[in-house]
Amino acid sequence: MHFSGVWDGKVVKEHPDYDEASLKRFTKETGITGIPKKSSDKYYPEFMEYTRSLFREHLNKYITAIHQYNPGFQITGNWAYSSLMPGKVTINQLNGKMFVNLVNIAGEHTNQTAIGYDEIPLLKDLTISIRTAKKPAKIVLQPEDKALKFDFQNGVSKVIVSELVIHSVLEVIL
Repeated sequence: MHFSGVWDGKVVKEHPDYDEASLKRFTKETGITGIPKKSSDKYYPEFMEYTRSLFREHLNKYITAIHQYNPGFQITGNWAYSSLMPGKVTINQLNGKMFVNLVNIAGEHTNQTAIGYDEIPLLKDLTISIRTAKKPAKIVLQPEDKALKFDFQNGVSKVIVSELVIHSVLEVIL
């Protein structure tokens, strides 16, 4: 039997990590000593982004290990594209270009007491990794038509999108 991909159904909490070691790391990385407990507390957005970064680290750790064994194997996690990874990515190709659609889906979607959503929080400093057969000539953020700096190593371009309000497109010109 041959598998080309899997979905990791591991259940993780999408709530902040208040473990003592995690809190020490948060303070060390941010300099913030007053740990926020609720969404109205100062630095709560920073603490939630820290929690999201822990999830992305966790997911990246085992995806990287599997890709060392089988680079083409597809894997994702049960909470990917939830509030732990509040961005959705789709890819289209046309006329020798790749278009990476980035959609902000952040918000308290798992909050069972929420009736509606008044705002979609801005996402900042998203690192996007794009695998291509060769180094792109350039990567352009659309609709701003802004060429972005990127690092290309081992078939992967890494680019930072400084802000994602609702929807943007990375135009990858090969």
